[in-house]
Amino acid sequence: MASKALKYTTELFNGCSPTYKRLLTMTAEGNNPHVTFPFKGIKLPRGTKEHCPFTDLEEVRNSVTIQFLGTPYGNITAHLFNDGTIKTSTMMHQENNRRREHEARLLAEENKFPHLNQTPLRTQAYNRKMAKIRNARDNSTWSIMKKQLEKATAEEEYSRFLQEQAEQRAKAAKK
Repeated sequence: MASKALKYTTELFNGCSPTYKRLLTMTAEGNNPHVTFPFKGIKLPRGTKEHCPFTDLEEVRNSVTIQFLGTPYGNITAHLFNDGTIKTSTMMHQENNRRREHEARLLAEENKFPHLNQTPLRTQAYNRKMAKIRNARDNSTWSIMKKQLEKATAEEEYSRFLQEQAEQRAKAAKK
């Protein structure tokens, strides 16, 4: 039975891209600087097929889902990205919550100035940003660097749009 489990693990490992073979080996040996907690083992609950994490729709990098066994905090499920960084599901949910809180703050500010009609315009700008990010996520011919650049550009455009809206609200508040 042990050899069967070892064979399965070896087959699974051999299905990895060279990048992930290196990262998984480095992580298993305790040499990944992004893994700052002790663990007793790792497991690949979703196999070695690289995928965009479904928890964070704004993430363009592919990852492998990895489970760290026997940590002081219990088992931890995380995404291991091709640059060696990890993001736990908890971290991704916290990031999503921060985005929702930011959205709520923007909506509250916009509601103070209904005559500016900013919410529909911001929604359109947000949808444009997400369309660019989705396009980057889904484009299998682009390198991770190009995907990240496209995401950064989309975020910068959206940020500039939000800044312009904030300036409009500030101007309206002075009147």
